[in-house]
Parts: sequence; C-alpha cells; structure tokens
Amino acid sequence: MMNDATNLPFDVSVEQLLSAVFGEENAARVCALMGQVGTEGEEIIMLLIQEILQRCEQIQEKDEIINYLRRQLFGQKSERYIAPNQAELFPDSVEPEQPQAEPLQEVEPKERSPKKPRVLFTPERIKGLPIKVIEIDPEGDLL
Repeated sequence: MMNDATNLPFDVSVEQLLSAVFGEENAARVCALMGQVGTEGEEIIMLLIQEILQRCEQIQEKDEIINYLRRQLFGQKSERYIAPNQAELFPDSVEPEQPQAEPLQEVEPKERSPKKPRVLFTPERIKGLPIKVIEIDPEGDLL
C-alpha cells in the first residue's frame, strides 16, 4: 500500500486522505480494498479520490455563490439606511437638518360605530325612475 498520495500538491498519507473524504469506518474499508487490488488499483482509487475532492470544491464554490445571491435577493439593502461614513464622501456639502422629535401626546382612540352597508337600489330611490323596455329579436337559427 502507498504511504503518500501521488499527484497531490501536499504531503498526506492515503489513510489520512481517505479518512478526510470518507470518514474513519469507510476509510478502513477502502484501505483494505487497496491492499487487495495492487498498485494499479491503488492508482485508480487515488484518481477517484482526487475527482471526489475536485467535485467537493466545486460544490463548495457553488454553495458560496448561492449564499451570496440569496443575500443579494433577500438580505438587507443598502438603500434602506444611510451608512455612517457616507458624510465623508462630500465634506463640503451641507448636512440636512434632522427634524426635532416632538413629545408624544396621548390620544384617545375614537370609538367607531360599525358601518352600515349602503344599499343603492331601494324602492324609494327607484320609484320615480322611467322604465324603458327594449326588445331584442335575434337573427338566424338559435338552435
């Protein structure tokens, strides 16, 4: 069995690499398998482990991009507040006056009576309106 991983940019043993990728229990199984497959099998397994590590890095990068986009979409927007150091951008400009807060007066809420629905067509309202009868004769076959 190889003690050092080949083609990796850092010095690490195969057992350490397998433990980091697969966990302790599965690493022991893979080491036992590597002992059975010989040198060519070890190289194939190391290539597979390198591919797994590359895919894990790609997944981590994509997770970071997704988190960034979520913060952009759902996070706090900079337009909603003024940064404390924004006054430093224009030192010659006049700062806007802050309105003075007036002391709050206690206001008693008005009691409201429930609104009654407004009926538009009551007999009293339509009593004097003219009635016009319009007959419509359809042309052609109705069936």
